[in-house]
Amino acid sequence: MKALFARLNDSKFIIEDIPRPAAGKTPYSPDDVIVKIEYCGICGTELMLYRKGFPKGAIKREKVGLGHEFSGIVEEVGSAVKDIK
Repeated sequence: MKALFARLNDSKFIIEDIPRPAAGKTPYSPDDVIVKIEYCGICGTELMLYRKGFPKGAIKREKVGLGHEFSGIVEEVGSAVKDIK
């Protein structure tokens, strides 16, 4: 699957192939909700970061994932999830 990231050292936005997540195999297990994303957008903060770059040293990571405003279809849920189908 494809994912949008921002490299923090040079503030470039990149698209990478990443493994498809599976319920029960993520850091959030057993509360996983795996959603097949149908539409995704970027917010004003991400647009500003694209235009002006990330503040140096603000996040101690190589890159961060973007596109947290999305809609889609629930495909899987973790064992503790009771109210989402």
